[in-house]
Amino acid sequence: MGMRTRIRVAARSLTGTALVLGALLIGPGGQAQAATRYDSAHLVSIQQTLNSTLNTPGTNWGIDAQAGRIEVHADQTVSEADYQALSRAIARYGNAVHLQRDPGKLQTAATVINGGDFITSGGWGCTYGFSVEKKTDPSVKGFLTAGHCTVDATNDGASAWYNSSGNYLGDTTGGFFPGNDFGLVNSRGSVSYVGNVNDGITGGVQDITYSRDAKIGEYVCSFGAYSHYGCGTVVQNAWTADYPAGKVFGLDEVDGICRTEGDSGGPLYDDTAALGLLSGTASTDNCFSFYQPVNEALSWYGMEVY
Repeated sequence: MGMRTRIRVAARSLTGTALVLGALLIGPGGQAQAATRYDSAHLVSIQQTLNSTLNTPGTNWGIDAQAGRIEVHADQTVSEADYQALSRAIARYGNAVHLQRDPGKLQTAATVINGGDFITSGGWGCTYGFSVEKKTDPSVKGFLTAGHCTVDATNDGASAWYNSSGNYLGDTTGGFFPGNDFGLVNSRGSVSYVGNVNDGITGGVQDITYSRDAKIGEYVCSFGAYSHYGCGTVVQNAWTADYPAGKVFGLDEVDGICRTEGDSGGPLYDDTAALGLLSGTASTDNCFSFYQPVNEALSWYGMEVY
């Protein structure tokens, strides 16, 4: 094996007067590649410029002291067009600025509400389903839960919804039960309404990007405020459940997900696809549960998941 030698040299940047340090890695073939480290004052100057010129939500940047350059990160919400615009904006700085994609979504560390979290109104405890926004006006946001949750709360004279910490989430916009089983709450609280659901596999969250109908034989997962994470198989579509309060039609039946009271409204999903909202359960012993297809609710309210 040939000897590897590291040589440090000082030079001047071609893009200005900044001092750079280059580390030359010499391999067995004698070929060298320079890993440039830029003077900290130069990097601080660039960062200050980026702070005032970059305006792309979902990005973050700063000086990577170990790499000796500025790192600009763009999350998955940044469109390809915006990503390319970022690339062009930083091109003038050459290797002093490095751009890369990051998984997930950039969000504050303030109170975040996810699908599967506990929600309450007027003494009724249910589960947050999916974050939604108006198709024609994305600034209008809300969330879906079970219709019997919003209807029961409204019948008791309550409209405001809160999370487990007592943070205000919003007010009931509407709900259907029986017949269907979905309700909409507007997003007016101070919490962060991200488009995620709780995910038991990683102990983290799953981003939801679109909606569709569940398919017979599909392996799906759900999260309830009380029963938490569970997965099973869709065994029926267009099922009818005759509850004491009335019939609900067009439900998806899932085998293998055990649910209980308080899980109502919880999200049914497959990877990034929103599928349904928990309506009810046949038995906590045999773990059959019934879900309102989410597309019906989205279509009625003119909303979409995000």
